[in-house]
Amino acid sequence: MLPIVQHIIRLSEVDELYCLPAGIPNADYARRLRLLDPEGWYREELNPLHALLEGLSEKLPFRPDLVLMDARTGITPLSAPLLFDLSDLAIITFFPHPQALTGTHALVQAIFHAHSWRNRDGQRLTPEPRFLVSPIPASRAPEVQQRYRLRAIEWVSNWLALMENRRQQDASSIEPEEVIHFVSYQESIATSDRILTDKEAWRSYEPIAEWLERFIPTKSEERVPISLPEVKPLILKDLEFSAGTAEQQTDFFSMFVNTEVFSRALARDKPLVLGRKGTGKTAVFRRIAEGDDYNSIIVLSPASFRDQYPWVLSAEGFQAMETHFGALQAGWREFWMIYTSLAAFLSLRSTAQNPSLPDERLRLPLEQLISQSSITELGVVDCLRHMLSIPQIGLLAGCL
Repeated sequence: MLPIVQHIIRLSEVDELYCLPAGIPNADYARRLRLLDPEGWYREELNPLHALLEGLSEKLPFRPDLVLMDARTGITPLSAPLLFDLSDLAIITFFPHPQALTGTHALVQAIFHAHSWRNRDGQRLTPEPRFLVSPIPASRAPEVQQRYRLRAIEWVSNWLALMENRRQQDASSIEPEEVIHFVSYQESIATSDRILTDKEAWRSYEPIAEWLERFIPTKSEERVPISLPEVKPLILKDLEFSAGTAEQQTDFFSMFVNTEVFSRALARDKPLVLGRKGTGKTAVFRRIAEGDDYNSIIVLSPASFRDQYPWVLSAEGFQAMETHFGALQAGWREFWMIYTSLAAFLSLRSTAQNPSLPDERLRLPLEQLISQSSITELGVVDCLRHMLSIPQIGLLAGCL
């Protein structure tokens, strides 16, 4: 038998991406495929499938970060061991058509009851499920895509509910949105016969790559043989516990990693950054606002940073301004012109810059605000109210 490395094909001259073909598809290959007995492998002293994975992990000139296996349906004698025995992460791809419900439901149930050959502290682990819903029709009608999304989320929610009684009591619940990703139909992907170099073509698959990257250990996570009783006092002495979310950590800037997603968020043609709860939007805000490599103007901020930027209005502040609009003969249009300019002035001033004072008619309420020992939300509201009461304030706003 040839060494495994002689069967491997490198797919890219740029990236470290390799493929291990299943064989040469000819008549003899089809005949030999019929003779395979995967169930018999588990009765042998040396399981050939386990030996293959060990060879990929230990007997190559390099050490793969990840081994991706196509288990197809996952419910055939040949593909089931790949999914239920060897996988750490099972990405279940389906389209939310009623015809797919029964089969996918059975597959998910089987995964929840599976125990892979990998174990931790003597306990065999269950493959972690993730769900890829694709291809979602590339319809311009939002209600079409929304219908398929909601149906898929409902299915996954029902499947996850079946697993709750098997999890530890102190384990946090799994939200469907955390383990499901949607990819719309892309003709360039469907018709391609090679690895595409255009990043835009596979940008929608980046969340899947993030799922996989979480299983790649860093050097600091690699275990070494040590005596725990000997090192326990040293570990406890060096431990430093931080409270709160990531963006509130004292070592935030030393730990923050500038990823490609972060770079895209800074692009000048991206006026708005959207993301699900817990995806790091507040951390990105702090990185931009407090980083010394950006000139940032803070107009609005998350509630947790409002003490740091006292000119930022809360919901009560906006409500107080709205009650004054009738008497001021002004509205939201004039408010945002004045408020944005005022926030820019105070933001620059907070970073030891010295912005020039505005037109004389706007200067008095501004001087009254900055002369206070500390800027408060009430003071900002009073300043805005005085400015908005000035005649022709819409024309004067550009002078602030």
